[in-house]
Amino acid sequence: MRNLLNVFIFSFTFFGYSQTELKNNQIAPEIKITNWLKNAPADKTLANKFIVLEFWATWCKPCLEYVPHLNELQKKYKQDNLLFLSISDEKEARISKILEKINFETIVVTDTSKTTFENYKSLEYNDVMRPTTVLIDDKGKVKWVGYPKLLTEKVLQSFLQNKLTFYNYYNSNQFKKDIASNDNKLTLKDFKEKLLHEIENPNITEYLYVEKSSPDYGKSRIGDVNTKTQFGTQIKLNQIYAEVVNKPLNEIQIDEALMKENYNYYLINKTGNSGELEAVLLQKLNLKKEVATKEIEGFELKLKNFSNLKSKGEWDKKKYKFTEDDEVDQLTYTNYTITELLTDLNNRFSLFLTNEIRNNEPYEFVIDYSSTQTILSSLEKYNFELIPFKKSVAIFKIDKADHP
Repeated sequence: MRNLLNVFIFSFTFFGYSQTELKNNQIAPEIKITNWLKNAPADKTLANKFIVLEFWATWCKPCLEYVPHLNELQKKYKQDNLLFLSISDEKEARISKILEKINFETIVVTDTSKTTFENYKSLEYNDVMRPTTVLIDDKGKVKWVGYPKLLTEKVLQSFLQNKLTFYNYYNSNQFKKDIASNDNKLTLKDFKEKLLHEIENPNITEYLYVEKSSPDYGKSRIGDVNTKTQFGTQIKLNQIYAEVVNKPLNEIQIDEALMKENYNYYLINKTGNSGELEAVLLQKLNLKKEVATKEIEGFELKLKNFSNLKSKGEWDKKKYKFTEDDEVDQLTYTNYTITELLTDLNNRFSLFLTNEIRNNEPYEFVIDYSSTQTILSSLEKYNFELIPFKKSVAIFKIDKADHP
């Protein structure tokens, strides 16, 4: 019976960052409002009004940080022909929880049809950055596009006086500098919290979410909820594929063009079966797979002695944790057997490690995964002898499919 199998797959959604297609004096695309949740005006028509359109989301940490700034502007510039619209595409129930905690002076609306987000999306990244502010004048023309922190009183005054020179932050040199300076980076926690409302169902046994990543997420990071659930940001496709099919990275060969992109992903596989998830991943990303043979280099591990291995004997409390410090690439395994450790390292990193050590005792291991050499050095600290070898294995060759 397949009624216990829940496969949740979401198409690519990039919370990207360049509304580069919005141009000076362009007639603003349609704004569709499905629900007025807070501070709804008596006159809900948008025509012949100045509009401050703020794209936001409950999972977006920078969005929430700039709510007080927009609140101050709203309080200072109260006039009938000016609307501050904070628009989200999320469900009303989820937004209502945030409204209970954070005060919005702006008009909070939703577009669950996602029409507005489709109309204002960047063609390059296929979505709208959160947060993004768009100024639309009383003639319905786009006059300014930028980050909310850049919306100053001076900018707003010029806008209301029809004296504003068109500005698109995402086409500016300042945008490039801000990205280079690593400001306003999103974290693994931000990404995970964005999906929590999707994965609260305890009956979910198989789940895969993938989206094209953005520089907002900084460097590549991997996080883990438990041994059946993994997620990461700024991850290459070969690593995601290896996680889905439970194979070592060096047995996954991805086309060079596909490896230029980074992705965020969230994977749940409680059944241990990878077939369904792999099939849908191939379909959703329009990929094809071929199986070939390749000679790879690996290491067989032999244990010199047990003096550096520490055991608590708690098999039922197995866990591993990635350090969330961006300056440290460290992974701690708690209550892992040697075989379980090597299996996980093979699945996560470009290694092929084997062992015939007859020992099922659980231990704690701390691995520096900055590079292949640091991983091997970490293993040697536990008195493992690394014996190199070469072996022919079956590999998966992944490329773009010829047809959708």
